[in-house]
Amino acid sequence: MLGLTAAYALRSERALAQGNSPDGKLMGTWRADVTLRNCQTGDVIRTAQSLITFVPPATPSVKGGSTLEVSSTFFRSGGQGIWRHEGGPNFSTNFRFFLFNSSGVLTSTSDVTKTIVLGPGDNEYTATTASETRDLNGNLLQAGCATDIAQRVQ
Repeated sequence: MLGLTAAYALRSERALAQGNSPDGKLMGTWRADVTLRNCQTGDVIRTAQSLITFVPPATPSVKGGSTLEVSSTFFRSGGQGIWRHEGGPNFSTNFRFFLFNSSGVLTSTSDVTKTIVLGPGDNEYTATTASETRDLNGNLLQAGCATDIAQRVQ
């Protein structure tokens, strides 16, 4: 038990130190206004809200409103994936959701890629998002595009 406590304390210490690094500026929870767009024209389809939490070691946890719904009868899991610092205020993230029908049966997956730019105060970001929803055989069902404006939850 003592070994586990020491390992957790060491990891927490690293996380706090990382919070002061350029990589660490993205760490925390963000509330995003997500605007789904037609990928060809850029026209607005609808808006939604989403929560995303970036934690070390570079893992996002995604909850809240959906940017990936195939239809109103589909439900999704939380998203899991990775994020990375691309230099300066630029970050990227890739994560996956599992989609279920109204009976709770797994029907498809959605892979999401975000290109994120932190604002000057490190408390807001803008992002462009691309998503692909695929059936369980890997066939593309839908491609999606979105833009995000997010604020850090404090």
